[in-house]
Amino acid sequence: MSANSMMLALIALLGGLVLTACEESVAPDDIPYVERMVVYGIIKAGKPADSIRFTRTLPLNTLYSPTDAELTDVAGTIEAGGKTYPLRHIGNGFYNAEGLVPEAGERYMLRAAWKGLSVNANTTIPLPPVLDSVVMVEGEHSQTDIATLELRAYVRPAQGAAYSMAYNLTDTVNDIRYRSLYDYVGDLWNWRDTATSGHVVARTFDNFLVFGSGNIFTGSVTVIAWDEPYYDYYRTYYFGDNDDLFGGGQRTINWNIEGGGIGLFIGQSATEVEWR
Repeated sequence: MSANSMMLALIALLGGLVLTACEESVAPDDIPYVERMVVYGIIKAGKPADSIRFTRTLPLNTLYSPTDAELTDVAGTIEAGGKTYPLRHIGNGFYNAEGLVPEAGERYMLRAAWKGLSVNANTTIPLPPVLDSVVMVEGEHSQTDIATLELRAYVRPAQGAAYSMAYNLTDTVNDIRYRSLYDYVGDLWNWRDTATSGHVVARTFDNFLVFGSGNIFTGSVTVIAWDEPYYDYYRTYYFGDNDDLFGGGQRTINWNIEGGGIGLFIGQSATEVEWR
C-alpha cells in the first residue's frame, strides 16, 4: 500500500472514531437522571399567596408532559411573623397558603417535602417602588413620519430590590393598544444601578411606534419591585454561558431554592401610575 493510501485509511479510521465518540457522548440514555422538585412561586404584597407551583424534573429521553411533571401531594408551609400557613393543592400543581396575604417589608420562609425530597427558601417582600417621574421619550422621526417612543421610570432605589416595568397603554389617535404582561420581564435593574441623579432608571426596550404627531395615550404604567435574588436568577438564566453543546446546560443558574430542588420563591410589590 502506498504512503498516500495509508494516510487516507488512517484519516478515515480517525474520522470514524471521532463520530462514534460524539454519538456516544450525547446519547440521552447516558446522561444520569436526577429527580428534583421544581418550585416557582411569586408572592405579592397585598395579594393572596395562591400561585405557588410544584413540579418535578423528568428524564431527557421522556416526552415532557405537564401532567406527569405536576406534584399534587406536596406537604409544605410558609412561615412568617411567628405564624405557619399550610400549603393546599388547588389544581395542576398549584398551591395556596391558606390565610396568607403577604405584606411589604416582611420576610417569608417556604418549606416543602415530597417523596423523600425537601426544599426551602426565604424571601422578603420589597417595599413598593417610589417613583419621582414616569416619562415618554421620543426618538427621531423617519421620512414617513414614524417615530419610536420609550418609557422611562425614575425610581428611588431601596436596598435589596430590583426593578422592572409593565404597561397597558392605548394610542387613542391611532387606536393601537400596547400591553406587556404584568410578570413579563423585558429587563431588570438592581438597586445598585443608580444614575448620577441617584435614581434607578427603568425603561422599555420594545419601543412603541408612533404615526404622525399629537398622539394621546391613556392607560397605566406599573413599576415592579422584586426581592434581589430574582436579579441574580435573571442575569444567570438569560445572560449565561451558552458555549456548551446543549445551548447553556453548563451554566450555573442562581436559583434561591435550597435542598432537593431548583426554582424560585420570590417576593414582589408594585406601584401603578395612571397615564394621562
